[in-house]
Amino acid sequence: MYYFIKKLSPTFDLLLDYIYELCSQNMNEICKQKEFSELDKDLLIELICQSAQRREIREQEKNNQATL
Repeated sequence: MYYFIKKLSPTFDLLLDYIYELCSQNMNEICKQKEFSELDKDLLIELICQSAQRREIREQEKNNQATL
């Protein structure tokens, strides 16, 4: 799904990167929020997996750009 959206809209991908960076920078504060701790277990797992996938993709893209 990520690749499909990325092909359709690079601007949307930039927005996702911005949101991801905001969340990464503020993850400590986010985790302290009551609403975050009350999320469904499956939703938390999904959020963590998506975050890991995004991080992996970004690292691969950085490595690809470095080898060009």
